[in-house]
Amino acid sequence: MTAEGLQDLMCVHWLQVHLRVDTTLTNNKLDVVAYVARHLTLGDRTTSLAQEFQQVPCEVRTVEVERLGIELLQNEVTEKLPSEAENLQTAIIRLQSALNKAYQYVDDVVNGKQKGDISVGRYLADTCAAVPYIRKEDFEQLLQDNTQDALLVMYLSNLVKAHVALADKLGTAALPIL
Repeated sequence: MTAEGLQDLMCVHWLQVHLRVDTTLTNNKLDVVAYVARHLTLGDRTTSLAQEFQQVPCEVRTVEVERLGIELLQNEVTEKLPSEAENLQTAIIRLQSALNKAYQYVDDVVNGKQKGDISVGRYLADTCAAVPYIRKEDFEQLLQDNTQDALLVMYLSNLVKAHVALADKLGTAALPIL
């Protein structure tokens, strides 16, 4: 049963739904089980004496960001989360790969190796039109500023970590902040 189907059921029949999520990731799997309430009666009585939760099929659907987070949690060897620089590097590599695919497609169409698709051409044109033009010097300055900001934040966070560690070693929580 999908979430939409479950929502429709709840709206029509006012069902009570119970979701059980196994957050311990047993067997490296995020288990989600859904239950709906079923009224228990005696004989032909219409009044409910109790309710019993009955398990129903449940399917977990996620967007890419949530899926990546769940996969990261499911890895047994999660030493550290990727840094901002590693995330930026991964994003740039993915962007470069997508641009190379688009370039190859356009090159093949121009050289007659592949028949062009009007919808793909319009999509590429709209995408290119949506990207603002930034001069090379302005882009380099913007990147440099953002890099310096990220380095400053990393420096300050490490300074606070060192401060907390020192306060912990000295057994006091009242060290002056520099």
